[in-house]
This record gives sequence, structure tokens and C-alpha cells, in this order.
Amino acid sequence: MNVTVPEDLAQYVEEQTEGAGYATSSDVVREGLRLLRDRTRARTALARLLNNGPADLDAGRTRPFNEAFLDSVIARGVDRRKP
Repeated sequence: MNVTVPEDLAQYVEEQTEGAGYATSSDVVREGLRLLRDRTRARTALARLLNNGPADLDAGRTRPFNEAFLDSVIARGVDRRKP
């Protein structure tokens, strides 16, 4: 595969290989593609949730997002941090 990028992106890739922890330009591009793939998957999952939202509401598969719910989430997080 041969990829051509604008000069500003080429410069950015070079900066990343000079001091940001990437050994080669291929490493930088692979990381960028992984991030793009992850973002695409997250958007797809979010869109699915948003599309299913009305049906979930109608079927009673939701809980209100209020102070009590938020407190329960915080309490579970605190419990998980305990050794």
C-alpha cells in the first residue's frame, strides 16, 4: 500500500517518530487507523443505542437518570476500588 498525505500531515508523522514514542511512520499510521476504527465502532454503537431508545423506553427497559441513579453509580465505583 502506498499512501500520500498533505505536507502538514507528513510533518506531523515525522514529529511523532522523532520524539513521541513511535519508531516508524508506519507505526504512526497504524495507530491512527486503529483510533479511526475504534471511533467508527463507538459511533455505530451509539447510533444503535439512540435508534433503540424509543423502543427501550416503551418496553420499560430504562431507568431515570437522576440523583439517586448517579449516587448508585458512584457507590458501585467506590466499592470496586476497595481491596
